[in-house]
Amino acid sequence: MKKFKVISSNPSNEGKSFVTKLYAESSVETFVGTKLKRETYYISGTKALEVGSEVEVDLSSFDIVARPFELNGETIMCKWLHLGSGIPVAKIVAQKETTV
Repeated sequence: MKKFKVISSNPSNEGKSFVTKLYAESSVETFVGTKLKRETYYISGTKALEVGSEVEVDLSSFDIVARPFELNGETIMCKWLHLGSGIPVAKIVAQKETTV
């Protein structure tokens, strides 16, 4: 699990979903010294998250998909979190058979 700060959480799709921007910084020791690692991800969901709050994310539960986004005539690649193929979306409860 990794902690991310919520940078924004804005309505999308006519208010039916919210696009949330997550950000994290960490220091990494390398052979050339300490480097700063910055990570930014986007995720869409049914609820808005409070800007400035922290959330814990297990990145191994998601596939990271880079998609282009055009802003002010420039194209940037945004990293989106999508549920991984091995992650159950809903828990299925077995029906109990009854005899009459």
